[in-house]
Amino acid sequence: MSQRLSSRDYWASLYSPVESSPAPSANRLRHWIPAPLRRLRKKLLQRHHTFQLVECLLAPLLGGREGLRGLEIGSAPGYRSLGLWRRFAIEPWGIEYTDSGVAAQKALYRQEGLPEDWVVRGDFFDEKLRAPWRDHFDVVASYGFIEHFDEPVDVVRKHMELLKPGGLLVLTVPNLNPTTWYGRLVRRFNPAVYQMHNIATCTSANFCTIAQSLTGQVVFCGPLGGPDLEFLPDRRWPGRFVSGLCRVVNPILNVFNHILLGRRLWAFPRSSSTLALVAIKSGGDAAS
Repeated sequence: MSQRLSSRDYWASLYSPVESSPAPSANRLRHWIPAPLRRLRKKLLQRHHTFQLVECLLAPLLGGREGLRGLEIGSAPGYRSLGLWRRFAIEPWGIEYTDSGVAAQKALYRQEGLPEDWVVRGDFFDEKLRAPWRDHFDVVASYGFIEHFDEPVDVVRKHMELLKPGGLLVLTVPNLNPTTWYGRLVRRFNPAVYQMHNIATCTSANFCTIAQSLTGQVVFCGPLGGPDLEFLPDRRWPGRFVSGLCRVVNPILNVFNHILLGRRLWAFPRSSSTLALVAIKSGGDAAS
C-alpha cells in the first residue's frame, strides 16, 4: 500500500461542522443586489483554475447528461462536490476518513437537503470499501489528494478502478515544486505542510507522466488557471504577514485572470497554483 506523507490528525484539525445559516441581515442585503450582479460577483470571486476546470474542461464532457453519479476521494468539507452537483446535477458521493471531516460534510449536505449517507466514513485504501464500487461511478475526482502518498501511480489506478468504462477522472494537485511562486511561498512560510507533499508529483512533467500510465484518453494535463498567490502560512508572523498581503492582491489577480484569460487554457507553469488532469477511462465515451 502507498505510504502516507501526512497524518490523520492534521486533516482532522482542518474541519469543523457548519450548522448555522446566514444571518437574516445578510439575507436581506443579498435580496437588494440584482441577480445578474450576484452571479457576476460569484464568477469573479471564483478561483480562476476552478472556473477553467469546470467550464472549459468538464462542461463539454458533462453538460446535458442526466443521472450521473460522482465520487470525490478525500471529500471534506464537500464544497467541490456540491459545486458539481449544482452545475451538472451529479449525485455527489464522498469518501472521507476523518470524523470531523465527515461531520462537516454531512452538515453541509443537511443544509442542501441531500442524503447524508452519500458521505461515507472510511479509508480509500480499504479494499473491502472499494470492492462494491468497482466500475460504478461516472466521475471520480480528488483535489490535492494523490500528492500526499509516495506511490501516486498506484493511488491513481485505484481511482480508475471505481470508474465506469467511459467515466471521467478528475485530479488536481498543487503546483508546489521549488521552481514556482506557490512552491517557494509554501516552502518558506509553511515548511511542515510542504514536507507533507510528494514534490515530484507536484511537478508538471512528472504529473503528466502519471497521466501517460493510464489506460484511457487524456483530455488535459498541465498547469491550469492564471497567476495565483494565495497560500496557507504557519503560525509565524512573517508568514501570516506575507499571506495577508497575498490575500489582498490575489482577488485582483483573479479578476484580471477572468477578464484577460477567461476560457483560454494558456499555461502558466511558474505562476499557476494548480496542476490538473482530466482523463476518460477506456471502454466507453464520456461525451455520449
